[in-house]
Amino acid sequence: METTRNDLDQCRIHIQEMVDQKRWIDWLGKFQEVYHDVDRLSPHDRKEYLEGVIDNLVVNLDPKTNEHGIDINFKFPIVGHRLEYDEESDRSKGYEVIERDTTQVIRGTFVSRHDRVKKEQR
Repeated sequence: METTRNDLDQCRIHIQEMVDQKRWIDWLGKFQEVYHDVDRLSPHDRKEYLEGVIDNLVVNLDPKTNEHGIDINFKFPIVGHRLEYDEESDRSKGYEVIERDTTQVIRGTFVSRHDRVKKEQR
């Protein structure tokens, strides 16, 4: 009975991975052409684009420094990935994708546009 449950759990995990992969492929099909023009997308399309790559965001504030930290967790290891060619002089001979990480961390002091409007009105 326990073996069957474990097998069933493994099947469920595999099915979820396949569903996630299909979503990724669908997303790639839709947005691969506009990757370099993301800034020109409508707000709705930009939101859909980001939902395709970002799993979640974690925002923190360090009260001592008043510095924000934003941890962007991507669905796939796309941060800092690069291609390593088998032969740099002849790229047609193949390459390997070196995957890095699924998280990008941004730290800094951020000013809200809304706060700027309030300050200008004073």
